Amino acid sequence: MPGKLDKRPGLLCLLLVGAATAGCALPRQSVAVELNTLKSAAWCHKEELGRFIVTDAQALAPLYRPIARRLGLVEIRSPRDWERLRTAVPELGPCPDLRRGIVIGLVGPTGTILSQSWPFKWIGVRAFDGAGLVEAEFEGGTYLADNATYVELAQVEGVWFVAAVGVDGIGYTGR
Repeated sequence: MPGKLDKRPGLLCLLLVGAATAGCALPRQSVAVELNTLKSAAWCHKEELGRFIVTDAQALAPLYRPIARRLGLVEIRSPRDWERLRTAVPELGPCPDLRRGIVIGLVGPTGTILSQSWPFKWIGVRAFDGAGLVEAEFEGGTYLADNATYVELAQVEGVWFVAAVGVDGIGYTGR
């Protein structure tokens, strides 16, 4: 799977993440990661947890981080985060074992896509020292202004936080 993220060679992402959860403890992270290191890291195994269309996008607000105009991200690190996600996506089952890695959700607050395809496609996730680089492509087309929000969830082994996202070759970093 070719990486499409193309940014300055010396860009450094400094990310400080600490999390402790009921029932599982995620490793405490204080990691400095160069973007080029992430771009050349190995692809991770991701277990797909499903695709969902959310009609109440406000229910995602406590977890949602916008990364592009029509694409955002949720990171599920704890059973509490999972329960918050279930308010928006009641079809979800029990919380997966988060000791394996976090659940990452790509979120497309796009409105209904008229082509009946999905508004984005995961290319994959790369990981280095717990930091993840999510790569995706956006599906162009005509969308209705009906507030439909698309969510695709996957658990990614060995990823404890998303350091960067690449969408259609454009890199997004920061928290």
